[in-house]
Amino acid sequence: MKTPPQPFVQTGKTKPAIRICVIDDHPIVHDGLRYLASNTPDIEFCGGALSGRELENLLRTVTPDILLFDVHLGADNSFALCRRIKDKYPEIQILMVSASGDAHLLQRSIRAGATGYALKSVSMAEFPNAIRQLHEKGTYFSPDLSEHVLVGLGRSGKAHAEISQREAVIIRLIGQGLTNNEIAREIAVSVHTVKFHVSHLLQQYQFRRRSELVKLSDSIR
Repeated sequence: MKTPPQPFVQTGKTKPAIRICVIDDHPIVHDGLRYLASNTPDIEFCGGALSGRELENLLRTVTPDILLFDVHLGADNSFALCRRIKDKYPEIQILMVSASGDAHLLQRSIRAGATGYALKSVSMAEFPNAIRQLHEKGTYFSPDLSEHVLVGLGRSGKAHAEISQREAVIIRLIGQGLTNNEIAREIAVSVHTVKFHVSHLLQQYQFRRRSELVKLSDSIR
């Protein structure tokens, strides 16, 4: 008697879903993200908060991989709240979401501990890729953002020159083999600022890996 064929069982481990939470004072945003996650197998919506107090209560019960953070919260100071959450839960990646690519808002977000900044013009179809990139690479900045940032910084030639000079220093230090943490200590900025500049440089030169920036180090000595 023949043994009936056995069902195929996949032995390889599947990656756990990326757990996301959101703080936004518009409930419709929560509904949109909940719907997006329900149709995206590798993303799990774990809860939302309308205020800072609600967020702190939520994080006592669940720890997401990524927290989507509205840059303009009604009654709360977004940046102070972001810094407080990042200090308490350093393992959570924070993705600031804003309708504006204003350089000042971006810089304040980075100083507050955000490692990603998404413009609300990003389509729902592209949003899962933003979440995946932040989760896998540790940073995400909307592709359209670099233009907005340069325009904002370009209003002051001094600020624009300072940013360009800082990125040149970062490239040289990468060429010397320093890590992001070591570079941050060397030039006296936060590691989040270093990550932002590295991400911007990768987009500007269309590189995929940080190690490729070493190619530029000889040309700027």
